[in-house]
Amino acid sequence: MPKKRSCSVKIATLHSVLQDCYQLKLEDLKYLLDAIEVLIDAEEKRLSELEADSDWEEKREEKMAATGARGSTGYIESKTIKGCGPYAYLRFRKGGRHHSFYLGKLKP
Repeated sequence: MPKKRSCSVKIATLHSVLQDCYQLKLEDLKYLLDAIEVLIDAEEKRLSELEADSDWEEKREEKMAATGARGSTGYIESKTIKGCGPYAYLRFRKGGRHHSFYLGKLKP
């Protein structure tokens, strides 16, 4: 019987991410900032949906999401592929172009 291969997964830390960002060009840093703003908006929306306790709060969050808090125009899409997943994809527009990044398994 074949042995299972161990797969080491590198878990990024804030420190390692900042070190990687330090190596980026200004244009790439600005692009990353746009993507991070979309991630923040999506996480705030997800958390607020878990904690929403009134229609007013839900309507406020929907309005913020529709107008794109922080000026972002993106979202996190959940996709199931061939019955597996769901997987999270970051989608946003910048400079008239649509950008998409695979983020990993969708958070519960």
